[in-house]
Amino acid sequence: MSSDLQILQAFTRRCGTKVFYADVVTIQFEEVEGHDALEDVVPTSPKTSAGPRFGPPKKAYLCVGQSCLCLLASSMSRRLQAFNGQVDYAWMEKVAVDASSRTKFLVALSLSKVKASLNSFYKGPSQFIVESDDRDELLKLISTYFVADGLHRHGKFESLPRFQHDLGTSPAPSSIVPPTGYKKASFRNYTFFIRKDFQDVPNAVSKAATGHFSMAASKLFDRTFSWSSSPGDVELLVSVVDPLPLASLRPLGREHVRWVALECKQSLLRSWNARVVHNRPYMKKMNLANDVASWSCWEMFIEDNDFTWAVIVLRRQYVPPVLDTAQDFILAMKCRSAKDRERKKNVEACLMRELAFIADSFSPQPHPNLNLDLVQAKLDALLFDDEAFHWIYDRFKLVPVGHFNIHMYCTVFVKGVVKKLYNEHVLNSSECVNEMELKTDAVCSSGTSDADMEPVHVILKALAHPGEGLPRTNPNPESIHAWQARVACYFAYQMDGGMLGSRITLATLVEGVHNGRVPQEVSIVFENILACLLHLRAEDLRV
Repeated sequence: MSSDLQILQAFTRRCGTKVFYADVVTIQFEEVEGHDALEDVVPTSPKTSAGPRFGPPKKAYLCVGQSCLCLLASSMSRRLQAFNGQVDYAWMEKVAVDASSRTKFLVALSLSKVKASLNSFYKGPSQFIVESDDRDELLKLISTYFVADGLHRHGKFESLPRFQHDLGTSPAPSSIVPPTGYKKASFRNYTFFIRKDFQDVPNAVSKAATGHFSMAASKLFDRTFSWSSSPGDVELLVSVVDPLPLASLRPLGREHVRWVALECKQSLLRSWNARVVHNRPYMKKMNLANDVASWSCWEMFIEDNDFTWAVIVLRRQYVPPVLDTAQDFILAMKCRSAKDRERKKNVEACLMRELAFIADSFSPQPHPNLNLDLVQAKLDALLFDDEAFHWIYDRFKLVPVGHFNIHMYCTVFVKGVVKKLYNEHVLNSSECVNEMELKTDAVCSSGTSDADMEPVHVILKALAHPGEGLPRTNPNPESIHAWQARVACYFAYQMDGGMLGSRITLATLVEGVHNGRVPQEVSIVFENILACLLHLRAEDLRV
């Protein structure tokens, strides 16, 4: 679900052990006579059914730690009763992956090892079923830490046995069938449609699922094409980049998909006669998985004397369930270059049309569900950037609230600034003032005096608050400074078009500062407001 640092720190405090990954899952524990693995549940499996019986499913958080799995209730207030909320890797005997679904797997434990660790009279469950939208990633991490735990305890390599088994669950949900002449291919939890003539190209590690496909060029192009040499094959290369937190994109110089495409272009422009024919944005046209994430794409067409390349770079941003990551994908198709100009145009049209269809059908294989509770917690702590705040509000109508109700005070702040700009004739129309009056009335409770606070007093009150997630007594100065910087950024975002669009921006506020018709004392007020929004302060955080 998430590898976000702030979220993992919260899970670490709750679990009492370092957590490297957390996922919201559904768990069904084995039913044992006289023992309820899950609290407040009623057994649903018939007592006459063959094989082990499992209780009803219950939402929980499964946290992957260094030496164990931690099980937290969906409220994060306590551990589950089963196994005292902790499953050691040393207890695990095997994992059975459900062959009839894409989300479920069973974890079987050694009952003797559980009794040796917990209690010799232990009569609880010895296996449980987990349902996760990101099953493959979760199992990969569990297997990795299982091996690391074995090396730490015994000094030898022990892998977690993994089998395919039909757990008797409902079949996988139906999916859209590819059109005639095409087939569905999958690579690293993503699916896409390619021609049936494409075949996997093995590499040194695997014979299948390599992300490299090939087919004869005659299957795609007209047989009358003229080539510089033998037409050879058309190759398709699919690259799936590991997800990155949104906060890491700007330091890496990848805040836009265009800069990822630039890296690809530089790697292809190796020969002196290579040229870029197309280098432009591309619009993805299908959403076959009903994905809530945002997609942005960039397409390029590059050719030289030997090969012709069509490349589409895709970015999946605000990936559920926490909307805090982005993932890039590179689709490249190449073939030998044709001789004359007319043939080159035909090759370009065929390659781009074929690659565009593959990009349009590119979809996530699992269907992760949104965890709006964690999204709201990150909003309250102001851990998103301006673009994310805008996108989340447009899509889900969520704003920062928290104990301090930061969005309410931000609305009051913008209203106060707009009124001052109007009163000093920097704004000529009262339309913005009336609109902000309505917005303020909507967020402020009746009978409160907060709606008429001065802008400087509002932002100083927000900056003086300890902040969401910080201790209420003796907070760290660096943490307070980081909170104040995030408050200033959020207020600046709302002032710079977030609340009223292009009608009121920071440029309007700067105009009020430098407007010669504004009295000196009012201009100083505007300067103080601007200084607060820019978070201008002493370098010494203790001041």
